[in-house]
Amino acid sequence: MKKIFVIGDVHGCLHTLEKMLSYWEKNTEQLIFVGDLIDRGNFSPETVSLVKKLVKKEDAVCLMGNHEFACAKTILDLETTSWFGNMGAEVNGIIAQYNKNGFSLKKDAKWFADLALTWQNEKFIISHAGISVASKNPFDKNNKESVLWTRSKLKVFGNKIQIHGHTPHFNNPLFNKETKSWNIDSACVYDYFFTGLKFKTSGEFLEKIIVKTNKKDIPRKYSLDE
Repeated sequence: MKKIFVIGDVHGCLHTLEKMLSYWEKNTEQLIFVGDLIDRGNFSPETVSLVKKLVKKEDAVCLMGNHEFACAKTILDLETTSWFGNMGAEVNGIIAQYNKNGFSLKKDAKWFADLALTWQNEKFIISHAGISVASKNPFDKNNKESVLWTRSKLKVFGNKIQIHGHTPHFNNPLFNKETKSWNIDSACVYDYFFTGLKFKTSGEFLEKIIVKTNKKDIPRKYSLDE
């Protein structure tokens, strides 16, 4: 592929994702998700189903987010306290969504557990949360400064451009010139925006795609500290 199209945190916002995908030129663009397909939004199982199809049929890439990691750890390892304060069982939470709509959460949790932590080429390194200056091992999934969890300042990673999500903000998107990093989590599930970025694989920035969150996707207004 000559280009990459990198998409931010979805969090079950299926209708918003479908709108974003209408901008995808699949014959020329490698589609990459930075993770956090699930939780908070109204359509987690349907979102996962769609992304799995894109991975299988269109060679899309889906990276692991901290929500996928926590879900898999809870469902597969039976660690009932690890999933963000029992998020999966909240009213209209992901467990209720799966039970209501006939999807298999255990099957999807197994898929989550096998997701890659990064995608990279000579010009880019893409992960869920970024490569932190505070991390001794950014690929330790349980470490709070890893590519799944960090909210610390990112390091300059050679000559590569970093792209990540994880930390929601209200700029669309947020570029850090010092660390050559893009944060594309523009708070979609908080009723703000969903962001995608397009680049040439050689590193040249092409365009940003901004989609307003579809009201159907969110059960209520969330605050950023949740």
